[in-house]
Amino acid sequence: MTTVRLHYWAGARAAAGTEVETWSADSIAEALAAARQSREDPRFARVLSICSVLVDGVVVRSEALDDPLDGPVTVEILPPFAGGSDADHDEDVGQLTPIRQPVARVMDTESRNVNTRLSV
Repeated sequence: MTTVRLHYWAGARAAAGTEVETWSADSIAEALAAARQSREDPRFARVLSICSVLVDGVVVRSEALDDPLDGPVTVEILPPFAGGSDADHDEDVGQLTPIRQPVARVMDTESRNVNTRLSV
């Protein structure tokens, strides 16, 4: 077994109730299962099911989650940032709807900062 550090972001952090936790596991899937089983609230499992899993900035596909680990790893758990789903409703989980709106970049002439906003 090796150390798997799960780092939750945004809505995943809210559902987990913590930013970071550590598990001893042989695979990422095993660590995620331990995290799911440690919580009574089923919403955590639903949120986790729609999150992206990254290691070293690279997305880990679901079929690779069971691969044996050869050393300690930090796993980033990121929920969808746009579109998403309402994790309070079972029928919506996993049904992602992308938001397709143009983005405008506006130059703030006083501070010389570029601001991004959705065009309406």
